[in-house]
Amino acid sequence: MIKVLELFGGLKIKVSDSGSIHTLDHNYTRKNGRADNRKGKKLRPSMDKYGYYRVVLSHEGIRKTYQVHRLVAMAFIPNPYDKETVNHIDGDKTNNNVSNLEWASQKENQSHKWNTGLANYKRDSLGRFI
Repeated sequence: MIKVLELFGGLKIKVSDSGSIHTLDHNYTRKNGRADNRKGKKLRPSMDKYGYYRVVLSHEGIRKTYQVHRLVAMAFIPNPYDKETVNHIDGDKTNNNVSNLEWASQKENQSHKWNTGLANYKRDSLGRFI
């Protein structure tokens, strides 16, 4: 399934429930004033230093970076309680399928990390993280 998601400045992208991101056909004006027609294309995400896939989107000279799992959640998962984070249910940061994502509060996200063993922090004899 594919949905169109509107982001900053009216930029629209296509988001699939499996985590692929596509731009739409659009017009682009170069710095010299010449207008170009651009065909939509599939974006190739890169991995950030935390292990999440991200894409860089630009519109009218403004560039913004979005994590793919957040775009999928924004497009497909309702967020009636206005929770701020997106949790990967199976703990795999690269699995951006909508069935693996859920909105969560910071506290819920931390609890999930500890309960599933994803957190591998060690504590010293006083209980401080090391």
